[in-house]
Amino acid sequence: MKFAIAALFSVSLAFTQAAAATLGKSLHSKCTFSLSGDIEAGDYVKVKRFLESRIGSDKTVCLNSPGGSFFEGMKIASLFREEGVATYVPDRALCASACGIIFLGGTVWGDLPHSSRTLHVGGTLGFHYPYLNKQALGLGPFSAQQIDAAWKVAMMSVAEILENSEWLGISKDFMKEWMKHGEDSMLIIDTVKMAIMSNIQLDGIPHQSITNKAYEIACLNLVDAEAPSLKARSDDINFGYDPTPSSDLHQTKTLRSEDGKTITTFTKHEFDTYTRTTGCDFTGEVGGADLAARIWIGGMAAEVNEERTAELARPRVDPWFFFPPSYKLSSFSQTPARPQPPSR
Repeated sequence: MKFAIAALFSVSLAFTQAAAATLGKSLHSKCTFSLSGDIEAGDYVKVKRFLESRIGSDKTVCLNSPGGSFFEGMKIASLFREEGVATYVPDRALCASACGIIFLGGTVWGDLPHSSRTLHVGGTLGFHYPYLNKQALGLGPFSAQQIDAAWKVAMMSVAEILENSEWLGISKDFMKEWMKHGEDSMLIIDTVKMAIMSNIQLDGIPHQSITNKAYEIACLNLVDAEAPSLKARSDDINFGYDPTPSSDLHQTKTLRSEDGKTITTFTKHEFDTYTRTTGCDFTGEVGGADLAARIWIGGMAAEVNEERTAELARPRVDPWFFFPPSYKLSSFSQTPARPQPPSR
């Protein structure tokens, strides 16, 4: 009975119509093959056989699916992790529910595996927790044993996400947002903050001129993204600050080197009862693809030469970090060629 109930668990939207998943060569220049349609039992085997016939080449899959079976989605995500398959949601494509789980499995292998999952800003990526497919289950009445079995499978589904959250590359904050959405709602990755929180790459970002204000925004986004790593380096740092300017305890300053290749921005914040300095040293050509940053948390003073209690390096600063957290991804397609990033 437990396994029969398990087969009825879905992460598809209730209004989607069944269209079996299909695999094939992708016409998109960024992808080597595509996966579309509803994710159903047996699709893992189909995908595995498909990959086995294409050994030796870099693999990126274009995803366009409304969702389907939660357990099948988890198995395919794990397969992509093992086989080194990057994932990509193209412009005007939909990847939701079970497809979102598959998307999170996107991986490229080097000496070690690292996540490689990219969303075009014109695509749609959505998540919600697994729910019972009532249509497949029938109208009832249901026995106590059936209800108990369904509840156990529901808990097992959430436990599986938690257990695999590390290799899925998702943070606790993202997990909390994800688990707020169920059968009647969807967590859509539609802002810069959500993209950063879900640890994914964005495609389709237009070229931009980077102002001092944009560097300050990027530093706040970087500190927010790297907070767990910074906290692990310093036990006395209390995160969870509000970066919105609200008093004289929030001050920003950006300094440029004479050659323009090093930029330092730092911000004074109130951390509970303490005032601390957060800062970023940006190095590399301004606006260049090789722009890197050192993120740090200082002490009581707001001077950049204050002793640093925690810091780490980020080898690349992606262009969307220079936009405010609330900036809509859909707005990028309407952004002028060289915009001034809007203020927070």
